[in-house]
Amino acid sequence: MLNEIERDSSAREPQLTPREYDVLFITARGFTQGEIGKQLGIGVNTVEAHVTSIHRKFNVGLGSGRTAKAVFKAVELGILDLDEIVGGFKLDPETHFTPRELEVLELMVRVDGKAGNGGVADALFIQTNTVEFHKTGILRKLGTRSSIQAGLRYLAAKRDGLI
Repeated sequence: MLNEIERDSSAREPQLTPREYDVLFITARGFTQGEIGKQLGIGVNTVEAHVTSIHRKFNVGLGSGRTAKAVFKAVELGILDLDEIVGGFKLDPETHFTPRELEVLELMVRVDGKAGNGGVADALFIQTNTVEFHKTGILRKLGTRSSIQAGLRYLAAKRDGLI
């Protein structure tokens, strides 16, 4: 029975190549595809090919937000270590989020449902530019320029009881 469970579990977990893992990890750290290419000594087209493969392996579908969904799934499955990704980030206890910012953050880190700003806007019955407005405040408060990194920092702060 245990072997069946282990087999079933491994069948659901995407099997990444070492290079795909590197691309996913560096993406989770908030770097762009161009920056990832420079760090790994590969071209942007090669990075894009790895990202496409990651999307397929994580079955994140089409449209915006696929890479974020893959990163959050990888954290959920234990493929990526949240603490290693956020690099010791600790939320300032004086940082406060509006109720709407918290709703946006929650939807950003969900691995089910429609992803991206459009998915968040649809779920909250607001305009996409309103989502972008809230995300600007969120990114500032979490000290990052990356929506993926903001989502991961939010998960870490929530886990630590700071939100």
